[in-house]
Amino acid sequence: MHKYNERMYLQGMKQVAPILLAMFLSSCSYMPEEGAIDDHLKLDRADYAVFYSGSSAPSNAFLMVPGGLVDPHVYECWIDRLVSGDPGIAVVLLKYPSNLAITYAGKATKVAEELNEFSHWVIGGHSLGGVVATSLVHDHQEFYDGLILMGSWSRAATDLSGWDHPVLSIYASEDQLATVREVEDNSAYLPPGLQVTTPEDLTGIAARTAYVEIAGGNHSGFGCYGPQKGDGEALISPSEQQDQMVAMIHAYLEEVW
Repeated sequence: MHKYNERMYLQGMKQVAPILLAMFLSSCSYMPEEGAIDDHLKLDRADYAVFYSGSSAPSNAFLMVPGGLVDPHVYECWIDRLVSGDPGIAVVLLKYPSNLAITYAGKATKVAEELNEFSHWVIGGHSLGGVVATSLVHDHQEFYDGLILMGSWSRAATDLSGWDHPVLSIYASEDQLATVREVEDNSAYLPPGLQVTTPEDLTGIAARTAYVEIAGGNHSGFGCYGPQKGDGEALISPSEQQDQMVAMIHAYLEEVW
């Protein structure tokens, strides 16, 4: 009887353990500093949220993958600004259990297939979300028109050096979680690069990687969630960092589409 109860207990713990782990990871997530900005939120589902400013959905959509253990709502502060400036751009913000995109990478493809009102896709992500994005582009190179990395990079396992589409890589000088050195060291796994400083520099980039350094920015400045453990101290405000980021992303998307 004692052995039976012990076995039943262990079986029960195996079932409960994933739930407890998910609760723990969720409690460690970085949350928005302020209330979510969703003036242009058109659709909100368990797996994603859709933003655009026009009265009807455009044909072009940017699929945004959040960073690891970062609540997706932290990006709404600049997503709203991005779509408000151009009714021809939609952003699909992905949501993941426990805020870990890297363990549910296939969800992005499923969501893109479900949202068939959009016919052209660019994918991108922040931090570990960028790692997921590069993996998806590597496995579905004909599906995506472009790739946007924010404090992230590609790796040997997802080598995109021969991809014939433009890439935008935005990084920050004070970022200690995705350092300038790491971005440079992994540049061999993206299309040939060029350094750009203004949105106008993105004209005609073709199958190149445009690198944008945000002077004074840091890792958490790519969202609105406050300081992140291990990150460098920013020399500019998150709003200033995101203004530069939005201007570059908008110019890039205009070039792609």
